[in-house]
Amino acid sequence: MSLVPPCRAGVRALALIAGALAWVAAASAATPGPAASAPASQAGAADATPLLAKLTLSSRPGGEGLPFTVGQPLRQGDVPAGMVLRSPDLPQLQCVVKNRWPDGSAKFAILSGHADLKPRLFAYVGLRAGPAPEAAAAVDTGSLRRAGVTARIEFGEFGTAGWNAGDWDKPVRTVVSGPQMSAWTYRKPIGADAHLVAWLEVRAYQGGAVEVLPWIENGYLNVPGPTAKSATASFTLGGTQRFSQPLTLLNHQRAVLAGPEALTHWLGADPQVVPAHDTDYFMATRLVPHYRGATGRDSPLFKRLPTEYTPLMQGSYHSAMGTTGYHPSIGLLPEWDVAYLSTRADPRAYRAVLINAYAAGRYGIHYRDEKTQRPLAFASHPNLVMHTGSGVADTGDSSTGRYTPAPGGAVPPTFKVSHHPSMGYMAYLVSGWSYFMEQTQLLATANFI
Repeated sequence: MSLVPPCRAGVRALALIAGALAWVAAASAATPGPAASAPASQAGAADATPLLAKLTLSSRPGGEGLPFTVGQPLRQGDVPAGMVLRSPDLPQLQCVVKNRWPDGSAKFAILSGHADLKPRLFAYVGLRAGPAPEAAAAVDTGSLRRAGVTARIEFGEFGTAGWNAGDWDKPVRTVVSGPQMSAWTYRKPIGADAHLVAWLEVRAYQGGAVEVLPWIENGYLNVPGPTAKSATASFTLGGTQRFSQPLTLLNHQRAVLAGPEALTHWLGADPQVVPAHDTDYFMATRLVPHYRGATGRDSPLFKRLPTEYTPLMQGSYHSAMGTTGYHPSIGLLPEWDVAYLSTRADPRAYRAVLINAYAAGRYGIHYRDEKTQRPLAFASHPNLVMHTGSGVADTGDSSTGRYTPAPGGAVPPTFKVSHHPSMGYMAYLVSGWSYFMEQTQLLATANFI
């Protein structure tokens, strides 16, 4: 990896685009196949193939062997079937392909590894297509059990959901499996409440580092009696409380238990690795529009972007979604997502992408199917229509009289089907957190019902 001072001359500008996004296509998740790290003898196997893109990594404190994970969109044909992304700069780079183009080439991948980073210096990681490395043992759930990892989500008098020992061997879903990093999602009901559920997305790295994204959801698809719940929400990891805040969850909202600075929680020290994608290549993949403008480092845009996260915050969303006139949320992608591309992946824009994706939890659109614990499948509910009371406008009528249960309590902020922006899509592309993919899917399915 080549190290250079953090200079960002020649950044790209933000091109605002008009029109409202009424539907967001979620990136469908493929089965997480094994992705092994490359033996040293294979380190140069991909050197003969053209450089596709450069991934930039930085860390304020710096350190050796710092763990990281990023999402990486890929242009059709660049990484043919049977090949993965490799890097001569990081021979142990793990690449798990999650989606493929019709020709079988990789469309989206999650990259993980460990990097030696100097404080406040950028490290460039060249990415090339190469043969899949030899299989190696993946990090398994036993690593959490053997390390004695414990986690707990509390919601006042409603109860507690906790994980330790053998609980880690029972994930709801395996998100990624590989020798550098594996990830899983976990869920447990909070006390005896029929609607409140505690969720964790856990990333476990080779070497013992653990990163956790915790959240609470309030509301299922067809469970009677969804209503507001108020209590103090807290999250404890490894015996240390990491988050505590009074919280009122209205029906069909969800809240990530983090902030104001930390957006996830590490079992040990936070390595503070911040990725920056090759935005020219990112746009060339056609998974996002191509923006020609450039946004300077001193642009007033940055004053509009959130820098801290609070559960259920408004963020950059419209205070009255659906009213006439211009708003930064209007466009195929909202302004804050476009900013990541037009600034050439400025770290301030990266942070704003994640914060605003978290803030989408404030809307009453999270109708998870209680039978599958996933966003609903359209074919399973062809005539189901959302009942009024969740803040979603223009819900329509059911031809068969089938509606979701009527919500009670206060109504979540107005969500306009005809005016809502993209939520979670860009955050998933840049970070690879499954939480954001489900945010996009829950958004799409809320439109459906």
